[in-house]
Amino acid sequence: MQSTLIDYPSGFFFSLGIGPEDDTMFMHDPFKFDYAQDKIPLGQDNLQMVNEDSAISTNSTTVHNSTAPDDSASLSLNRATSANFNIHNSTAPDDSASFSLPSERGMSRAIRIQSSLDILRTGRISPVEFLTELLDVTNPRSAQFRGKLYSKTNKRVDDLLDKIVEDPMGEALIEDWFRRYGLRKRDSVSSISCGKENILPGTGLGNAQYYRLALEDFAEFRIHILVRRKHDLWTSKVSVFLFGTSNNVTRGASFLPPADNRSLMAFISQNLLTASIMVRLSSYAALLSGFASSMAAGIPTRRAMAVHDERELPVHFANAGTPSPDTLMNLKLALTASDMAGLEQTFWDVSTPGNALYGQHLSFEETKVFAAPTTDTVTAVTAWLNENGINNITTTGAFDDWLAFTVPISTANSLFEADFQNFTEIGGPTQLIRTLSYSLPVDLQQHINLLHPSTDFVRNIKGPIFRASVPGSSLNNTARALTAPSSCNSVVTPTCLQDLYGIPTTPATQASSKLAVSGFIDQWPQTADLKTFLGALRTDISSATTFTLQTLDGGSDPQAARDAGIEANLDIQYTVGVATGVPITFISVGEDNTDGIDGFLDIMNNINAQTAPPFVLTTSYGFDEPDLTSAMANQLCNAYMTSGTRGVSILFASGDGGVSGSQSQSCSTFIPTFPSGCPFLTSVGATQDVTETSASFSSGGFSNIFARPSYQTTPVATYLTALGSTNSGKFSTTGRAFPDVAAQGVNVEIVDGGSAGLVDGTSCASPIFASVIALINDRLVAAGKSPLGFLNPFLYANPTAFFDITTGDNPGCNTNGFPAKAGWDPVTGLGTPNFASLLAAAGV
Repeated sequence: MQSTLIDYPSGFFFSLGIGPEDDTMFMHDPFKFDYAQDKIPLGQDNLQMVNEDSAISTNSTTVHNSTAPDDSASLSLNRATSANFNIHNSTAPDDSASFSLPSERGMSRAIRIQSSLDILRTGRISPVEFLTELLDVTNPRSAQFRGKLYSKTNKRVDDLLDKIVEDPMGEALIEDWFRRYGLRKRDSVSSISCGKENILPGTGLGNAQYYRLALEDFAEFRIHILVRRKHDLWTSKVSVFLFGTSNNVTRGASFLPPADNRSLMAFISQNLLTASIMVRLSSYAALLSGFASSMAAGIPTRRAMAVHDERELPVHFANAGTPSPDTLMNLKLALTASDMAGLEQTFWDVSTPGNALYGQHLSFEETKVFAAPTTDTVTAVTAWLNENGINNITTTGAFDDWLAFTVPISTANSLFEADFQNFTEIGGPTQLIRTLSYSLPVDLQQHINLLHPSTDFVRNIKGPIFRASVPGSSLNNTARALTAPSSCNSVVTPTCLQDLYGIPTTPATQASSKLAVSGFIDQWPQTADLKTFLGALRTDISSATTFTLQTLDGGSDPQAARDAGIEANLDIQYTVGVATGVPITFISVGEDNTDGIDGFLDIMNNINAQTAPPFVLTTSYGFDEPDLTSAMANQLCNAYMTSGTRGVSILFASGDGGVSGSQSQSCSTFIPTFPSGCPFLTSVGATQDVTETSASFSSGGFSNIFARPSYQTTPVATYLTALGSTNSGKFSTTGRAFPDVAAQGVNVEIVDGGSAGLVDGTSCASPIFASVIALINDRLVAAGKSPLGFLNPFLYANPTAFFDITTGDNPGCNTNGFPAKAGWDPVTGLGTPNFASLLAAAGV
């Protein structure tokens, strides 16, 4: 076997290589980092490194004109004398050191880093300088990227890249690596996993972090820097090998490295190489064991990690740069429920008419049995956080199912193998700190649903469309003029709704039959506006009728005229003004959260934690479904399901973008909205005019995350058959379909800031339909029955209790969208409510 001579038989070297981790590892030009000024006395013993498991190939390759047909990589220190060796001197006796390189496997040609040993031998660049610059220039986030590789020889990195891209596979690798993903870290069985702030400039690795030294039989220490492609893992490696026997080797040892390249190299050299001066190589195993044990004291072992969630950057966001590593992030881990499957089965049982358990909603304590995490889950996740120095942990959530903590971004990147960046909405105001992927320990994957915030890109939520003042009238004479149903084509009032849907004016009597309204983005209802509204448009009830305020996340409800909120006033005026006598609560969510998703989560945690939650919750906000990951969508959807088991009816406006969501008309496929795509709630679309046709903006369609629930099987199949090939390929034919129902949503009159005006949107329809359900619940409770709870199985079982809407469509994405048809359709759902029919179907 022909060997490359190594002029530093100290038993310690670095090796660089590129290759698929599970297939081939290429070693190139080992060179010594000698902390003792290139001079180390050598003992009289013989050591040999065995082959590198599956990383060693069986084929041969040429490296420095030396072939290595052997299938193992070995370094032999053959009874070398205690001579001093200089790295810049290439002469050495043949029996002092030999090295055989592993060859490629599974690839047509080697993707290899060009030789550097000759450059090192010239004396014009030191090993430390070489490694430092290599790490800098091979990272796309480094300021030195594609700069000079060997500054002292005036050799540019392009020369190196040219060698790599000679092979087509290498070219694809470099393109994917350098242009798209950058360096991302992953553990392997024997790796030093990297973390917090920058330790190696340009690499995204960090200082003040733990390195796991997993000692294999041949006592290998390796730093892995991995690059992930769509289907393959490629690895750029900087490997540290320490040779010795495996006897008494302590596994899982760790140490805390210094903060820069040269200090790191010196640290490793000082702690390993100089120790060999004092200890004969025959005692090296004992030295190694002692080193590992001493370094492990008080420092945790890095666990094997696996990607938990990842995504592409949404088209409407752009990277705005790297945030300061000291920026603090409020993070939360959602823990898995002890029996989510059991909770869902109970949900269907208590929500499906005809089931023996229908209407037998659970108490908080009964729900907690299913929804709370197990003690093992809480203990395991908390222990992992503690291991990594995170002790400021707060348990939150309705069932203590969230762990919240605050850490610098550098710590978050290290802990979750993430790359948190600043992102800005293109053409919009939203600014976020997010990552495109994160990892969790393999042994904790089953205990954690998600990390938040992480991979969700939710834009700032928007309010309804505020169109115009009521033409040619003052508020004082509008009420009388608008009582006639014919007026409702141009202005919709509570009286119009009572006439259209048969909504009673008789006040509710049951204090437990409460209705709650979600409020976000500094939207505050004004008591003065409500008084004016009731005094003009509901003269049959006291104008002093008001609502209860509940605040979350620093929410408030200032009452200055300048603080009036259109959405909040709309929601309150069309619940207080339609659900006569029903106790109304406005839940004001402040800005003390990470984004709109936090508010959604916090409202549900609050409601699910209540002993006596409201029977109805209406929300006039939502997102494009693609903005959320499926993990977050499922987390929220399960929260709505949990409320359903408690007897709460959850209603959401379907959205105001037709089939395009909030996207432009240029979208190539339809954009479903969320939470409307969740099968555990009721989505409300919009209609217009007295004869009722669909509002053109009414969002509807099919979820790409959630499958179609059984209660929709027949009506949706009927619609799709009637639709035929229209818009084929632009939507999922198997997803949960929405909306479920509809109500008036155009020319709805409100009072805002003391003035009358008209608003459009499904934001109008949701509180109107919620008021209908609240009044039915009041009658049910008065009759000694349970509230309706989750509505959809009941609604779809009674399609004749609706006014079917058969005209109109919801354009978007340069199409006419979906047409309304007889029966259910993805514009108006089952139709608009017939109060008397629904009440009768409910058994009252």
